[in-house]
Amino acid sequence: MKLFTLMPARTALVASATAALLGSMLVASPANAAEAAPAPEPAISEATVQSLFDATNQKTHQFDGALARQHGVDPALVDSYATGFAATGGTVENATIDSAQVAKLRSAVIGKQACTGKNRYDYTGAQLNVYLNSCNTNVMISVIGGGVGVIGTIAGILSPTGLPAAAVGVLAGILAVAGAFLGVCAAKGRGTVIHNIPPSTITWCNSQ
Repeated sequence: MKLFTLMPARTALVASATAALLGSMLVASPANAAEAAPAPEPAISEATVQSLFDATNQKTHQFDGALARQHGVDPALVDSYATGFAATGGTVENATIDSAQVAKLRSAVIGKQACTGKNRYDYTGAQLNVYLNSCNTNVMISVIGGGVGVIGTIAGILSPTGLPAAAVGVLAGILAVAGAFLGVCAAKGRGTVIHNIPPSTITWCNSQ
């Protein structure tokens, strides 16, 4: 099991606890994981993410920044979310997207074959599974480590999966800090599935 930790001094202890927990839940040992202390604070509050989602029409794949701001979402966060959402192919209005960033993120899929895999999530009762198709996986990998606004952008990329707001707030923070592991799971080009054991930051991935 390859673990990535935010707390190096506790790696051995947490790795042992992780193995025990995964074994008790009969979950296959993750080959690629990002892991840290349990029960993290969300990088974006559930209420904030929900306001962003309420301004997003998933059926038409459109986001209205004005609606999000009316619900009290910080304008800078509205714009970073809009940038991530636009990078997945969504339509944005009443928000200022970073056109250069969108072009950079979209370049990760230009020239590749049609997107494969699915965008959705499911929860087994033991673990959360978040599926990103090959295109959105490449966009996600490109944005990780991108600096200011990256958490909002990641939330925008996760939006098409239908993932609940509370989970997005936590997972966006995990991916922003330790999401480089996703590249290993994307190698086959079939899209990825990100696994998380809530309410911890025990997170790993596989190819779809």
